[in-house]
Amino acid sequence: MKGISSKGHYALQAMYILSRSPNLKPMQVKQIAALIDVSPPYLEQIMSKLKKAGFLKSMRGAAGGFEFGKDPSQITVFEIVDTVEPTLFTIKQKNQESSVLHHFWEDMTSRIKEQLSVKLSDLDQRYQPFIYEI
Repeated sequence: MKGISSKGHYALQAMYILSRSPNLKPMQVKQIAALIDVSPPYLEQIMSKLKKAGFLKSMRGAAGGFEFGKDPSQITVFEIVDTVEPTLFTIKQKNQESSVLHHFWEDMTSRIKEQLSVKLSDLDQRYQPFIYEI
């Protein structure tokens, strides 16, 4: 198992930014890329994968850009990452590896998937820093 690459991070950041867009208005790749400090062509590749998976759709024209093809409350962080890094959670057992270790890695992967099962629309509520009034 490997760690989530920059591709996974950028995909999640882009989707989060889109979810925070007022009234879920479309945003252009160059706007999103500037906000997350990544090159627009690289982000375009990532967004294309998310579009192909049905999470996004694109609109042409001056007011165009990417918008959600699926409600953010129906999209999990895991689905976003898995779309751009489909082999991330694949466990390949080596011939010499014991079944105990194989089960360990399967359990670890299952726990990570469970942690990443948070809905995109719930990120703010779940991870918003606590603010205390004095």
